[in-house]
Amino acid sequence: MITRMPAKAQSKPPELQERRLDRTVLRTYRATVDLDELIPNPKQPRLGPKEDDELQRQIEANEGIFEPLLVEPHPELPGKYLIIDGDRRWTNSRILAAQGREHYRRIPVEITDRPRATERRQHLGNHSQRARQARRNLRTVGTVYGSA
Repeated sequence: MITRMPAKAQSKPPELQERRLDRTVLRTYRATVDLDELIPNPKQPRLGPKEDDELQRQIEANEGIFEPLLVEPHPELPGKYLIIDGDRRWTNSRILAAQGREHYRRIPVEITDRPRATERRQHLGNHSQRARQARRNLRTVGTVYGSA
């Protein structure tokens, strides 16, 4: 279950903000979701253990996660979100919730307005278009300088 805004304001779409992820700019909105609505990314680049006693102590000291997880709508599971950034925070919140601390089940997230796969396709399309334009420019320069 997602918690966004008070019932009166639900008719308005969520206010989107921009967030950078490497060179990509994502449009996101903030919400609070249950741990079970989040799916870890199978292509998580970070290596090493995800369970961290120190991180669990920080989550407890802050009475929850301080920085929201960055998630995207899951491409295959409606109503679920794929974790882009924050897998360790999610893992350690699950551990705390499993220990009977149910108030750690609700997690703040930033939800992208579309899956990154769409963003990647657009990025690749833009990249391809720029590459084609650069080749055209090189041909033009080669023709001008080659004929001189």
